[in-house]
Amino acid sequence: MPTPLIKKLHEIYLETKTVDLPPELLPAATGFNLIAWARELFEHYRHESLIVRAFDDLPPLKLSAEEKISTRIQDVHAFIINDLNMIPMKTRQTVIGKTLKHTDAEQAWDSIADLLFESIRELNPDEVQQDLSWACSPMLELLWALSWFFIEMEGIQPPKTTNMLSTRFPYYQWVNEDGTASIWEPEVPLCRPQWLAMDLFRRKLESGD
Repeated sequence: MPTPLIKKLHEIYLETKTVDLPPELLPAATGFNLIAWARELFEHYRHESLIVRAFDDLPPLKLSAEEKISTRIQDVHAFIINDLNMIPMKTRQTVIGKTLKHTDAEQAWDSIADLLFESIRELNPDEVQQDLSWACSPMLELLWALSWFFIEMEGIQPPKTTNMLSTRFPYYQWVNEDGTASIWEPEVPLCRPQWLAMDLFRRKLESGD
């Protein structure tokens, strides 16, 4: 059985107190490096467990070299295994795991939209609309997380005067150089959590349930 890379990094760190990352896991100079790290995380889940003891010792493993993006792979892991979230941990793990099997955002969304829809099938349209309108609802929080993967898949880069600001995964905002909110949004609809929410709501209305 192969040893997951995260476990190897931990073993080396305990001996040397250094972390020598392979090039594909280095913090991205612009944007973020989430997909490669998430795949390594899921390798750990498969071969070890959902409990990643290595993260108790390893230093913060940042996804980006950009100052305004402080997200670490440890934060992504904490989001996936959060047992206080009303969407079951297994569902979150399955959704993200299915997403990682794709390199195209549209194909990834097509592969998980039905699974997400099942989470709201029993709600009436008003309840679904309310849930998807609340920025911190469990479902919208998951859609925020998915938009990170889709942004990276689609190679989205904001204008030079616009930056992603993220201090708590999965939330972020687009800001101007002076720190004020930017009106810019990715042109690809799948890269906007609000569009993902509206697509789920559309599916609910069209289902007639």
